[in-house]
Amino acid sequence: MVEILCPHCEGEIELDDDASGEFECPLCDGEFEWNMEENEDLESEIESSNNNSIAKLIHPFEWIGHSLSIVTLVIIIICLSSNSWYNISADGEDIMSFGLTEAEVSGPGETATTDLSTIVEEQQEYYDNYCVENSNSGCDEMKEGLDYWKSWRTSGLILNIILIICLVTCIIGTISRLVVFLSNIGTIELPDTPHAVIDIAKKFTPFIVSLLLLAGIIIYIIMIPGTQLMSGGDGLDGSYGIIVWLTMAYSAILPALTKLEIDLT
Repeated sequence: MVEILCPHCEGEIELDDDASGEFECPLCDGEFEWNMEENEDLESEIESSNNNSIAKLIHPFEWIGHSLSIVTLVIIIICLSSNSWYNISADGEDIMSFGLTEAEVSGPGETATTDLSTIVEEQQEYYDNYCVENSNSGCDEMKEGLDYWKSWRTSGLILNIILIICLVTCIIGTISRLVVFLSNIGTIELPDTPHAVIDIAKKFTPFIVSLLLLAGIIIYIIMIPGTQLMSGGDGLDGSYGIIVWLTMAYSAILPALTKLEIDLT
């Protein structure tokens, strides 16, 4: 216990050693404060210490890593929805654009979009009706045309599946980043083992996404038939859409930036 004098009546009052706050004098009913300034100073020091610790835990380059995970998500979503993976043009004007599941045909004043699977099914039905029991040069050409559209459908399907895997992997990596970040600033508590596993997922999912993106685009480039077998194909020009070059460049840059983040943080 500690004995103090009331600031109002100067009577002796006993308080606990660790007492602090506002009190009422039992002798004169006057109110007074005790130990308040020291307590506030201590709380200020603790808060400052916590802020400094958080600042040390979050390296500036780690924010770039967080931003890259969002950018990767956006790029994958754009890839899945793009209808400009490959463009066919005549006399400098685009007449057909290929997405992963659709083909867009441009004509004078109008544009029509057709599902690649629908084209294949119609071609297959026509071939089955007229060429199953007959074999002639016309049927051979129809078979080549059918194989041409099947190549577009298959290459788009494979890349579409790879992009979906990339999307799921990227979401896992982004969630891992969020969990590790919240754990580092003390918002949530994780046991050591789960924290280590999630931290590994955070660090290595960008490498997996980059590898899958690059592999998927290379497979797509190898498999697509281009302008061959199209009517008037000799006068047509084929070119890859900007989405192809953008994704290839990003899949090459992302591992380097991720490695730099790991080394610095």
